[in-house]
Amino acid sequence: MHRTAKAAALAAFLGCYAPALAALLDAATLEKYVDPLPIPSVLSPVGQLDGAPLYEVAVSQFQQKLHRDLPPTTLWGYEGVFPGPTIEVQSGQPVAIEWVNNLRDEQGDPLDHLLPYDTTIHGAGPRFPQARTITHVHGAVTDEFSDGFPEHWFGPDPQAPANGLGGPAGNALLATYPNNQRAAGNWYHDHSMGITRLNVYAGMAGLYTIRDANEAALNLPSGPYEAPLLLQDRSFNQDGSLFYPAGPGDTGQPGDDPLAGLPGDFPSAASQVSSFLADANLVNGAVWPFMEVEPRKYRFRVLNGANSRFYDLGLEPEAGASQAVAPDWWQIGTDGGLLAAPVTRDRIELAPADRADVVVDFSTFSPGDSLLLRNYAQGASSGTTDRVMQFRVVEPTGADQSDLPAVLSTVDRYDEADAVRVRTLTLDRTFDEYGRTELLLNDSKWTDPNTETIVQGEMEIWEFVNNTNMPHPMHVHMEAFQVLSRTNRFGSDIPLEDFDKGFEDTVTVGPRETVRIMVKFDQYTGEFVWHCHILEHEDLEMMRTFRIVPLGDYDQDGLVAMADYELWRTSYGATGDTLADGNNDGVVDAADYTIWRDAFAASQSPATVPEAATAASAALALLTLATGRPRG
Repeated sequence: MHRTAKAAALAAFLGCYAPALAALLDAATLEKYVDPLPIPSVLSPVGQLDGAPLYEVAVSQFQQKLHRDLPPTTLWGYEGVFPGPTIEVQSGQPVAIEWVNNLRDEQGDPLDHLLPYDTTIHGAGPRFPQARTITHVHGAVTDEFSDGFPEHWFGPDPQAPANGLGGPAGNALLATYPNNQRAAGNWYHDHSMGITRLNVYAGMAGLYTIRDANEAALNLPSGPYEAPLLLQDRSFNQDGSLFYPAGPGDTGQPGDDPLAGLPGDFPSAASQVSSFLADANLVNGAVWPFMEVEPRKYRFRVLNGANSRFYDLGLEPEAGASQAVAPDWWQIGTDGGLLAAPVTRDRIELAPADRADVVVDFSTFSPGDSLLLRNYAQGASSGTTDRVMQFRVVEPTGADQSDLPAVLSTVDRYDEADAVRVRTLTLDRTFDEYGRTELLLNDSKWTDPNTETIVQGEMEIWEFVNNTNMPHPMHVHMEAFQVLSRTNRFGSDIPLEDFDKGFEDTVTVGPRETVRIMVKFDQYTGEFVWHCHILEHEDLEMMRTFRIVPLGDYDQDGLVAMADYELWRTSYGATGDTLADGNNDGVVDAADYTIWRDAFAASQSPATVPEAATAASAALALLTLATGRPRG
């Protein structure tokens, strides 16, 4: 049987996506800068829950025009709009969000996926619903049940049982976000195991902005003079539908064999690809839009929300502009909020999931001038993906009253001497059983046992060693971190720039580079993930778990219990890097007993704290250990 016919037969048999025979659109034929830049609306709460604002955000299938000359595109997204509405909160103000999955057809049955679905990827087998979702608020610090753990997905059936992997029953999840963190431009997106690349490409992304009084007092450009720029790339068929390759041989041309190069007995109708660069840039869901700007300062919150594409952004005055010199970017913030001071840049490089908070001053330009936002990154195609959007200078409506202060915030740099341990984490490339590229962390797959257990509140250095010839934007869930150092393949130091010295949640590790970060997980315990944020890589096994355990949890099972006391007791006097050395001073001693005692007491009612937790009992235990008498 011809492979194309075989793929169609397998699709019917397995219930997989069967790609439609639609003609690929040449994106170069779309006229640029004909649609105004959309600004996502700010979502309003539907009520309150325990005194906190309550939001409801539903995922559904809908159609939306993404360019004047394109037919409406079928999408999966939040609240019936792409990108989803912006959720705007205050630092320290808890909120609750009910995430709802409504990906059902008119008969109430779960939808098949919009895009080619590969059943050979871990977590994406035919027994799982294709229309499954779990949302991660990227940059949020929250509990393990609200963080968007990939296996906590749920389908669109309101009567469905729990998935057995930690996800909820039914078609909704109630999550809480305390927002006890710095003001920052975060975002939310799907994080479902095995299909994150497909769900985000289908439209599941939106902005989550945390503000605070300190930022408001700076008088930065605001209101109509502050705009998000969510950058993504997409390819289209001529009917307006999204094009995403069904396999390594799928270029969208007639006669393609999507599964070319794979074994003849490959068991899925579609195959993953290790990366995909589409041929049109979108900003806030519009293909090559324009924005009218007055000759004054603007604040742009720029996010690279693409699956695989890197952006290297620069401004370029167009022919006929009153001056040929492009304005500088004044970078004021990164992933984790404001920098200490503005940094002047002529270009802004953003890997997938990177954010840059910038101010641009158009005051040297005149009404009628226009500027292009260009993409100079490797892989950008001339005339298409090297263009992002256009700015058109119009008459001012009033004087610019905003400021760009010389001091923005306090960023205390971490001291390397405060780290209690260094973790060396490798980024590796291999091949799977079908000969496809497979990306791994520590040469381990998702299903391999967890190897990273962190004690809550302890400072650590994570050393990412890239053994591949490609860059990887590494994202760590939970707390923002600081970059300590970067070295190239020859071991030479690459000096950090001032814009590298803020707080980040994603850092790019270049080919054969080593990047060291410093991080402390203060607020929560539980199981979380770290991964490459090239979404195709993430779905290709380049994601692993880490566990945060309480101080005093010496056996690292997630609980402070009597078993930890027993471990301390039997380890007393041991030196070196031992689990029961709670204060990391190199020896297990009475101070480590006190750490366990206090943590155990905090988790119990006073009546249940055993007598062994008293000072007298501790002293007796120490005496027994020191003299070698039998221990009861």
